[in-house]
Amino acid sequence: MIRALSHPDAAYAALMLGMMLSFVEFLRPGTVFAGAVGGTVLLLGFAHLYSLGFDPSGVVAWLGAWVVVLLAVRWPIPALLPALLLAVAGRFLVGPPRISWWVAGLFSVPCAWLAVYLLRLAVLALANKMRY
Repeated sequence: MIRALSHPDAAYAALMLGMMLSFVEFLRPGTVFAGAVGGTVLLLGFAHLYSLGFDPSGVVAWLGAWVVVLLAVRWPIPALLPALLLAVAGRFLVGPPRISWWVAGLFSVPCAWLAVYLLRLAVLALANKMRY
């Protein structure tokens, strides 16, 4: 498995899959499997992307896309916009060889959508809790 993650596509897929499994753990607390596997895969993906060498402009763009994900929680930004920004930024996260378009889109779009959805649920729950 370690050898398979040496390709940028596999490392980025592991990073985003680990994030999605961690989001599932937040959605359904107590399911230890999703959290444990998600955290492990997330760390493995990040470590292998780090070993491939981050592109500084790609990292700034990727972090900026996550800021747009957070802004989409509070303001009426369609969830597709941060998802597409995350996919484009994910493409340039590492230097050559770059992450392919289909991998960046396939894993970034569901991850960003899930993040926006769960964070909006959390904001609604907090607003309902403060009301009573």
